[in-house]
Amino acid sequence: MIDDVRLRVEHGAQRMLVALEIRDEDLDAALRRPRAGFADGRCEDRRAAIIEVVAEKIKEHRLENLVVDPVMVAKSGDLLLRRDAIEALRSCLLPLAATVTPNLPEAAELAGIAVSTQRDIQEAAKRILGMGAKSVVVKGGHRKGPAIDIFYDGKKFRELKAARIPTRNTHGTGCTFSAAIAASLAKGKKLEEAVVQAKRYITHAIRKGFAIGSGHSPVNHFYRFWK
Repeated sequence: MIDDVRLRVEHGAQRMLVALEIRDEDLDAALRRPRAGFADGRCEDRRAAIIEVVAEKIKEHRLENLVVDPVMVAKSGDLLLRRDAIEALRSCLLPLAATVTPNLPEAAELAGIAVSTQRDIQEAAKRILGMGAKSVVVKGGHRKGPAIDIFYDGKKFRELKAARIPTRNTHGTGCTFSAAIAASLAKGKKLEEAVVQAKRYITHAIRKGFAIGSGHSPVNHFYRFWK
């Protein structure tokens, strides 16, 4: 279960149940630009078997432009994925990804190096790309100063820079960002353009966030409609 104060991960779902949840009727044209995330609180099992069966189904149905949000480190710093599951993520899912969107701790886990400087970030992006992904966006939410994300497609690095917004309304930023990339790809945008648009969208959503409860409150997905 998940609440706005503390994330508690429960285990127990079986590989068969996950396969049964991926139904043919869910795989229509609207899902040809899917997004894979692993810590939204609704998937109770983080084991390697789940990642493996998801990867199998992605290949079976030839899903394109996969956006992988490798959520594996909680705000507390605790790992949300076991080591075998992290390895399954590297070997099974990343090779299928059009882009991967780790934050700094996640990039460090995936790349197997400490990440603190700009050079570290670029090296981590290169290593993640070397695992088979077509591109990487290392998010800069954990950095000091401006919120600078680094996009890398194997040819060039591009900084996506925005002013850091002083707020506690940041719950769901990573999930929203990766989903926004997937949505733009579904509308036919090129990958780099989709990432740029997603950066713009999440920046406004954070700026227009609102307080709920006692923990980190959510970003505002509907800021364009609520004035």
